[in-house]
Amino acid sequence: MQHHLGENSISTLIIDAPILYGAGKLEWFALGPHRTLVTVTQWGDLNQPKGFLFSKILNALPEAKLGIPPSTNAFLLEALQQRFKIEHTAALATPIPQLRFNPQQLQKIAQISQKSGQPVSFIFPNYQIKEGKASENLRFSSTYQYFAHPVEKLLPCLAAEATQQLFPRQIKKVELNPVNTQSVDANYKVSVGLGVIQIPFNFKMRFYQLDSLQNQFNANGGDLKFVKGGMRLLPQSQGTLFQITSSMKIHDQAPFLLRAMRSMPYHDVLPAVGGNTVYALKVQQKLR
Repeated sequence: MQHHLGENSISTLIIDAPILYGAGKLEWFALGPHRTLVTVTQWGDLNQPKGFLFSKILNALPEAKLGIPPSTNAFLLEALQQRFKIEHTAALATPIPQLRFNPQQLQKIAQISQKSGQPVSFIFPNYQIKEGKASENLRFSSTYQYFAHPVEKLLPCLAAEATQQLFPRQIKKVELNPVNTQSVDANYKVSVGLGVIQIPFNFKMRFYQLDSLQNQFNANGGDLKFVKGGMRLLPQSQGTLFQITSSMKIHDQAPFLLRAMRSMPYHDVLPAVGGNTVYALKVQQKLR
């Protein structure tokens, strides 16, 4: 990778990598004493991957192309965050954390998403949750996507079976077992094909419908132990703002291929950032 240092920026150009063509720019702007704004802009051609394994993974999971750009940006910004900021862990008092935005701030988020056609994401600090007698640290991220559709058009995306409709290539079957009038257990049978090899996964989730416009979900067994989150529909004067908040952390007893991801830096942050983005953009594709 080639780097060029500017007055307040670092530009990059890919010379040789699994992604043949790519460029980026890291910029910083002084906002006042002890306050700096850092921006990351990147472009990469994911349609011409290089290398056997990387090509096979993108062929088996083409949706990953939607999540790689925000995950890459989050990777860089998280590295800066950990370098310059002291990390604190707070106890999570609610099932999932919530961002407190006023109507004007939410309108601005909707405008940014509407103009760019892309989701807007926020990453939370560390939260500690109780899992039985043990405690676990989780990192949540919250993603907003604007849709020029009424709320009624987006209600199906809150359902437990929506995931199979959005990802039919990977999710072969979903079994739904109602717990009560508000909760349902969903058992997802997932298969990822790497060439002639089919790799099965079993994800079990419990969905709780808080009301007609929002739900919460969490792992309930299966190959992923630490998954928590929720989805909300926020009606706007025109259109709807869709919000998904989630955290996904791979435990040390997960299947080998999932467990291998634990060797990646910030493996507790990036899956949720990328996953939220992919889900929001798949809903967008479904509604076109």
